Parts: sequence; structure tokens; C-alpha cells
Amino acid sequence: DVHLVDLGESYAVQVGSEKGERLLEGCNSLWNATPEDAARFHEVMAQKWASFDYRLEFDINELPALLGESAQSPVWDALGDICLACGACTKVCPNCYCFDVSDEVDLTLENGVRVRTWDSCQIEKFAVVAGGHNFRSSRANRQKHRFFRKGKYQVEAFGLPGCVGCGRCADNCLVEITPTKTYNALFRLRAAAQNGQTLRVEEALQD
Repeated sequence: DVHLVDLGESYAVQVGSEKGERLLEGCNSLWNATPEDAARFHEVMAQKWASFDYRLEFDINELPALLGESAQSPVWDALGDICLACGACTKVCPNCYCFDVSDEVDLTLENGVRVRTWDSCQIEKFAVVAGGHNFRSSRANRQKHRFFRKGKYQVEAFGLPGCVGCGRCADNCLVEITPTKTYNALFRLRAAAQNGQTLRVEEALQD
């Protein structure tokens, strides 16, 4: 609703919704940004951008198409081989909201409650359905689903990727599976194939 950027001796305030506008109504400590304020804002943002150690090697708008071409990429098996299926990446992600539903019945069998609990698509039993079939039983398929959801499905549904670039999943993954490393690997493998070159998956996944 409201985004604050620390400019040192002041803050730049960006309003992103009607709720944010209402929140700031009557606030007497705000003023319209001067050219000097705007220059300081762009300077601070440039410094923040330069502080990112890892970034995509291609235009993010190409990501849905890249993923669409990479459904059978060997990258997924490589990630599945090292993934611990612990679910840490989805637990710390601000945009992960998958859940499970269960019914809890009391001892009289006459009353109960339906409970919705936070869940993770990286846990083995997440995609189990009636009859015991598991649509994503392998860690490779679960990793692929996670990255497709972030970079393709949510873009197609909402117009924005499901990753905000916060790096929480990268910081918490014990085997260092990260969005930038994964997406860059897919891009490198595609570029190599288009140029008639051979690139090993292990090389593509290097920082």
C-alpha cells in the first residue's frame, strides 16, 4: 500500500493503492518531491540495485517463454538430485500461499471443524490425491512446479512474476538452489543449443 525508501535524512514515499492514499490523508509531514529529492531517490535505488550479487542474465519478460521451452530441461533432474524436500524455500517465501484442508471431528462424531493449514508444494505428500496417486512424486517435478509457478503460471494469471527477488529462499536453502541460478541455467542451456554448442548442466548451474 505504501512503500518507504530511506534517503538518509528523509524518506521517499510511494503510494501503491487507494488504501495507501487513505492512510496518508491529512499527513502534514509530506511534500511533493523536488528535483533534488528525485535525484537522491534515483541515486539510492541505483546503489541498492548494484548491491545485488546475483541477477538474471536476460530480460525478465522472456521468463515465461523460456520456461515454456524448458519443461524437459535436464536442470530439473539436477535440482531434484540435490533437493532435500524440506520445504524451507516455500516457508520463507512472501508469495507462497499453498494450503491443505483437513476435517477434525470431536469425540461425539457429531461436531467438528474444517481446518486450513499452510502447506508446501515441495513436500512429497502435497500432490497426493484420492487413490494414493501422486502427481509430483519426484523432487525434480516439485522443483519444476515451483519455478514454473513463480515464473510462468503467475505471470500468465496476474501479469506479475511470483518472485519478488528478496533472496529468502536462497538464504535458507541448504543446497543453494536459487531462482537466479536456476533461471540463468535454463537460459544458458537454451543459448548454447541455439548456437550449436554443448553445455553441461553442472556448468550452466554455476554462479
